[in-house]
Amino acid sequence: MTTNQPDMISDIVYLEECLKKEPRTYNSLQLAQKLSSDRTLLNVLSATIAIPIKRVSQTPTPEA
Repeated sequence: MTTNQPDMISDIVYLEECLKKEPRTYNSLQLAQKLSSDRTLLNVLSATIAIPIKRVSQTPTPEA
């Protein structure tokens, strides 16, 4: 398994920001679980937002 360095750095930055905002402490296992669950939530939200919207035909209607 290869590690993508930019993803790893962005994960660390994300976790640092969370730790600044949240009043609790985490151990390493809890941080890994938090990152995993937050990613899952983001994936669900991304999939929800990316649902294709039915396009309305842009063909002009003939005037009566």
